Amino acid sequence: MQKFHRLRFISVNLYRLMKLCWGICPRETTILVLIRLFQAFVPGVQLVLTKLLVDSVSDVFTYQHSVNQAFLLLGLQSLLLLVLQSIQVLEQYNNSKMQLKIGFAIEEQISEKTANISLRYFDSGSFYDTLQRASSGQSQRIIELLNGPIQIIQSVITIMTIIGVLLNFSYLMAILVVLISIPPFFVNHHIGNMRRNLLLVLIPISRRLAYLMNLLRGRETAKEVRVFQLQHFLLGKWGAQYSKQMDIQLSFERKKNWLQSSYDFSNAAVTTITFGLLIWLGSRNGYSIGDYVAVSQAFMTVHGVAVAVSLSVAGIFENIKLLSDLFDFLNIKVEEEKTETDTPAIHFPSLNQHGIVVKDLSFAYDNDKHLRLKNISFQINPGQRVAIVGDNGAGKSTLIKCLIGLYRNYAGHIFYENTDLKHMNAKLVFQHVGAVFQDYSKYDFSVKENIGIGDIERLADEEGIRAAAEKGGAHEFIQKLEHQYETEVGNAFGGAVNLSGGQWQRVAISRSFFSKADLLVFDEPAASLDPFAELSLYQSLAKLSEGKITIMISHRLSSCVDADLILVMRNGEVVEQGTHDELMDVGGYYSSMFLSQLSGYQKKAVAK
Repeated sequence: MQKFHRLRFISVNLYRLMKLCWGICPRETTILVLIRLFQAFVPGVQLVLTKLLVDSVSDVFTYQHSVNQAFLLLGLQSLLLLVLQSIQVLEQYNNSKMQLKIGFAIEEQISEKTANISLRYFDSGSFYDTLQRASSGQSQRIIELLNGPIQIIQSVITIMTIIGVLLNFSYLMAILVVLISIPPFFVNHHIGNMRRNLLLVLIPISRRLAYLMNLLRGRETAKEVRVFQLQHFLLGKWGAQYSKQMDIQLSFERKKNWLQSSYDFSNAAVTTITFGLLIWLGSRNGYSIGDYVAVSQAFMTVHGVAVAVSLSVAGIFENIKLLSDLFDFLNIKVEEEKTETDTPAIHFPSLNQHGIVVKDLSFAYDNDKHLRLKNISFQINPGQRVAIVGDNGAGKSTLIKCLIGLYRNYAGHIFYENTDLKHMNAKLVFQHVGAVFQDYSKYDFSVKENIGIGDIERLADEEGIRAAAEKGGAHEFIQKLEHQYETEVGNAFGGAVNLSGGQWQRVAISRSFFSKADLLVFDEPAASLDPFAELSLYQSLAKLSEGKITIMISHRLSSCVDADLILVMRNGEVVEQGTHDELMDVGGYYSSMFLSQLSGYQKKAVAK
């Protein structure tokens, strides 16, 4: 039963492979099949030509026969060789073309899937192992897998034609050729299983090695590596992981080499005995020199073909699991495809009556029983400015991600007006949400593009981009850049200008201002800004938020004083909610935090 399931697993994935290749490059796939069918019959034809040529040359040398037949056979053999070499050149070009086309299509599909699947997948370390297995060398692996079944069919045809030729000489030789072609299947299949298991073990180690090397070489970590003198510590961890990888790989090589050597020694002994038997049979049956050469060549050809087939079979077993990882990854449902109703909402609600209503919201990361959000309920009225405050780790950013649909595997309900968030696909929601996250992205593009991607369809709207930059406080320093809004920024490419942390944050804020969002979200928007820029930002936010819902996470409670609603979070719960004055009157957790910060500012002022 297990073998049946395994064969079914292989068959299904091979069918998906053929369908994928045919969809990407049908002409190249057809050419590959035709080439392999031609190559399948070549060894049998070569065998017959070799036997006839050797016998003809022998007759010329021994009996002084005419050389015409020998020259004709030599010409046919040379012509066949020339055609075969030309076909091989065509095959190499065709394979390269297929690999490039398939590589482009696969990388495009993986990238598109990665950019659209739910954010919750990125919270799991195992996801990155799956992603690496799905994307690592898949174009080459697909070509190998596609060649596998075709190679097997080609080899079966070749062996059958050669055995047909051998039957004219000796049934015993034909049987021996079949028997000697069997062991390579078992040897190479076992080695293939070992190699596949090795790859599964090494992928997590390889990711850790790459991570440690990035820490040693990365620009973002360069300062701390030097200040804290982490070089030897990081190199030690990298060396330990590298040694672990080396030990595992060398163990595999030892086992593989021992198995391969044992087979090679046995095969050499069997080959010698078989050739000796051929000489003995020839002495008794009157074989010609051509017969001996043809049979010995057939024997070696079939052995080579058997090894090639066994490697193809082993390659199929070795790569099919990794290929299935690719198909499984590509079959992950993206959020914009997935809603909890068969009739998803097609319009984003106006948020002008009930706003956003959250009821009994709870959330835990996948494979984590600890609730990060616990039974949270509140309502944000239309046009309200909301501040979310609390300790580090209280769940503020997690709540934001649930509110805007980045996480959808929550319990409870989030209503936009009367529409459940889970009944709207993600693309519809994201079109109406503008956000600046604490870990905002820095794109190594032009300034114009960095701001314009806030509304990608309006990327050519230079006046709108400038207006957004003015609101976000970025226009002033952009004007001083050599090429202003066309200036390339970042540190990945030569010739680009690297911005300061505060300048990058102004660009990120301007990006959110450029979007035509009904819901604006700011996660610590002033973290890298000086006090004057912070004041200017909050004034811009006040103007921008008119008629829109604005949600802001901040540790600076002074920025929350004018908020219409303050949500106070602690240990994944909303422990208090209300306006600043209401919460101060209560004298609870918010009040103690606010007074504590106020006391700190007053002490600094007195000290100065």
